[in-house]
Amino acid sequence: MCGLACAILGLGSFFTPWLIVPALLGAYVSLRASRRARREPAHFGGLRWAQAGVVLSSLVLPALLVYGGYRAARWYADEQERARAASRARMLELALAIQAYQKQRGALPSPQLQELRTAGLAPNLVTDAWGKKLRYQPTGALAATSPLTTPLLTQYSIVSAGADGEFGTADDLVLRDGVFVPATPDSEN
Repeated sequence: MCGLACAILGLGSFFTPWLIVPALLGAYVSLRASRRARREPAHFGGLRWAQAGVVLSSLVLPALLVYGGYRAARWYADEQERARAASRARMLELALAIQAYQKQRGALPSPQLQELRTAGLAPNLVTDAWGKKLRYQPTGALAATSPLTTPLLTQYSIVSAGADGEFGTADDLVLRDGVFVPATPDSEN
């Protein structure tokens, strides 16, 4: 009877994960009671209860595994979306730092962003949420030249390699002139 009660209580683990412990306990107790009842039928009268606990446990545990797999996949997808959101936020912060530098100096910083670091504008904004370095590229050649020249082009792009850590794939995050655009696989973005 204890095994059946634990198996029933284990149904609650669909709502509260820690209740899987009673489900496992119910399966163990029911299986043990069922074996004992078969071995010593004169001393143990709960064979039907034990069998009911085994049956219920054998139905509950696979369902819990399927549900757990669904929850794990959902958790992973949520974590990836959090990382994408954090990377987008860092990219926007870097874009603001680039715009501030451009406003101060009249030109975009070089692709290495050394000017931003020395000016103290972007000390910790050069990596995405996956720990990979962001790729900053002024679009025009004149935009990356000396701050003394007047740039003809003021466009730039900031690219995160995305979850796979490789540039030029569909999961890249691309920010062009402060606007996120779809990544184009197999290109330098």
